[in-house]
This record gives sequence, structure tokens and C-alpha cells, in this order.
Amino acid sequence: MGFRSFAPEAQQRLRDAIAERLPGGVRCDIGYPAGGLDADHVYIGAAFDVRVNLELSGGRVRGEEVDITARCIATRHTDDLADPQEAALELAGCVEDAVQATPTLAGLCDFAYVSGIETGENFQSESERQYLVVVIITCSGSVVAE
Repeated sequence: MGFRSFAPEAQQRLRDAIAERLPGGVRCDIGYPAGGLDADHVYIGAAFDVRVNLELSGGRVRGEEVDITARCIATRHTDDLADPQEAALELAGCVEDAVQATPTLAGLCDFAYVSGIETGENFQSESERQYLVVVIITCSGSVVAE
């Protein structure tokens, strides 16, 4: 028997749903992108958390909740943090729109929702500012062993 969680497939479906809603030229990857970040970038964290909340039928059926992160990053050459903050928040809005538009991830789970948002800032250099919005998406559903 292989890995049973629906988490890897949820990551793929989230990436696809998010990519459809991003402004032109903004990429969405799974894992930190090879070659580094673009000025505006969204990437789905390669890691995920799975909580098993119910097991039935001798472990053949289980309920699980999966937390997946979407990291929305904007980098600007500016002295003012407002510009990258606004851009990163716009990307986070695209992520929220994607989750609301596909609440079952095309039938993969019972429901997916935004369960948290974290923000941060980074100063790459004297004139380069970066803002990060981490959108935490929780997916709940059942897994049936074959």
C-alpha cells in the first residue's frame, strides 16, 4: 500500500486553480521555485500537515484534515514597503478567490477553506523590499484504502 493521504493531489489542484486566477506573468509553483523568485510569485509549500481525525472499518476509511500553505511574495526596489505589501495582498486575494471557487477541489475533498493568514516583511538590501503573505488552506475529507 502506498501513501494514502490526498494531500499531494490537493497541492496540485490548488496550484492549478490559483494559477488560473493570477495576473499575467505571475507564476505558481509547488515548492520553492528553481532559479529563485520572480518579482511577484506564488508558491505552494512542498510540505504539508495531515491530521487524522477519524478511522473506520479497521483503518480502511479515515477522515483527515490537510493544511497546505500558499506563499505570496512581492519584491520591489523601493524605500516604501507599501508597494510590495499591496502587491502581495493582491496575490493573496487571488489565492482566496481560487479556494472559494473550488471548495471541494473538483471533488477531491469534502471542503477546502482559508483557515489562516500570516504576513511578514524582508529587506533584501538598502533599496529592495519584500513582503510575504502566507495563506493557510485546510482541506477536509475522507481517504479509503484500496
